[in-house]
Amino acid sequence: MVVFRLRGVSLVYGPPGAGKTTFAAWYTYHNYKRVFWVSVFEDEATFRRNMA
Repeated sequence: MVVFRLRGVSLVYGPPGAGKTTFAAWYTYHNYKRVFWVSVFEDEATFRRNMA
């Protein structure tokens, strides 16, 4: 997994199963940051179900 940061924007990149979603959710929860989520393969319902 790789995290790119530039001017307040972070891009988390990695293969399936690398922990990108878990990392992003953990970071957001612990740092109270606003998030703009983009996924090509996962819809919102699946994301919310996985985070519950």
